[in-house]
Amino acid sequence: VCYATGKGVSEDADEAIKWFRRAAQQGYGDAQARLGAMLELRGELTEAAEWYRKGASQGIPRAQFGLAGCYARGRGVAKDHVEAYKWLTLASAGGITESTNALKIIEKIVTPEQILEGQRRANLLLQRSGTSSGEKAEPDGAANGSQPIRSETNRTSSAAGSPR
Repeated sequence: VCYATGKGVSEDADEAIKWFRRAAQQGYGDAQARLGAMLELRGELTEAAEWYRKGASQGIPRAQFGLAGCYARGRGVAKDHVEAYKWLTLASAGGITESTNALKIIEKIVTPEQILEGQRRANLLLQRSGTSSGEKAEPDGAANGSQPIRSETNRTSSAAGSPR
């Protein structure tokens, strides 16, 4: 982190990537998210998406947000608004404010069916991991009692019984 920010040492992106990569390869989700971000800035989009995915799969909200951006824009992966919606939903539940704002934007360009599919995929991932977004699984694999995710927009339209 110090090399990435220039705190206490000269800022050095190459050195930061080297250290983030070492930590990421050992399975540290936060390092995977940071490595993804640095690689994305360098234009190494396919590798960035791979590292975001590894961190996102561990429930790291910042990685989930990064991966959502990759899917929304087709950077390093094929453009897929349903996958983008899924990862934005999880990142938002994990406390990433930018994800909440991005959900409002993406909801304007996707269909209600795509929103429901994105929510279904997010909930399926939560069920498989046994955690809610942003929470680490307990060492013994015990579930943390996650709740299904539904967007405010969809909750409102579903309650009204009509599409947005």
